[in-house]
Amino acid sequence: MEAFYGGIDAMGAPEFPEEATSNERLGTVQSVERAISLLEVLAEHGSGMRLREITAVAELSRSTTHRLLTTLEKRHFVQFNRHDGRWYIGRQAYLVASAFVHKRAFVASAIPYMRRLRDLTHETANLGIAEGHDVVVLAQIESREARLSVAKVGGRMPIHCSGMGKAILAAYPEKEVRAVIANMAVSTDALGPCYSDDLHVTRRRAYAIDDEGLARGVRCVASVVYGANSEPLCAISVSGHVSRLTDERIEAVGPLVSSVAQELTGALGGR
Repeated sequence: MEAFYGGIDAMGAPEFPEEATSNERLGTVQSVERAISLLEVLAEHGSGMRLREITAVAELSRSTTHRLLTTLEKRHFVQFNRHDGRWYIGRQAYLVASAFVHKRAFVASAIPYMRRLRDLTHETANLGIAEGHDVVVLAQIESREARLSVAKVGGRMPIHCSGMGKAILAAYPEKEVRAVIANMAVSTDALGPCYSDDLHVTRRRAYAIDDEGLARGVRCVASVVYGANSEPLCAISVSGHVSRLTDERIEAVGPLVSSVAQELTGALGGR
């Protein structure tokens, strides 16, 4: 990754020397984007990857991939294990991610509730927050029986069709829901005429259902967790295969998810 040779302007934007050409600027930005893409690839493969595997997934040349990886290695964002010939996410990437989670101190407090929800339902428990038009998964307690989830920790899901997203949207006033949908790259026609009704039902029963909306064969049951000012702070959910989360079982699991969400709301000082 080429070194950044500019400064920062008053607005916090990169500032390049006047002699820098547009091609040089474009090359620097492209290198940053490629380096980030390599971090994302390695983050999705916790067991490590060989150079040829990273090159294939990232769709970069071998020389470019190796150059970027060695630069990232110097800054400890990735590490190379010479015994197995694999590249792994490094400690600096973990520190950056930890800073993100630290700002959301409720994650640590939520873990015992998620673990209990996993044990009660025998399904994978998830915790997520709304960020723009997506839900970001902050924590996950995997099922001991059937490991199945739509997104891993750090993954993003569309807010309008994920279980946790719909639980959070249902906690918004109608005006805010319409504003979120209006700013998304999806039309109300695509959502279907029953989408608003679905949110009304979610509010009434206190839990949302994603019925294979994100992935075939996967269902999710979610409920919102409120903050001190009665605003939706985050959402918790359980996800599992449709053969396990049948209509009948959801009727039993839904109230459990809602009950644990209420307990977590109280524990976090929410209402």
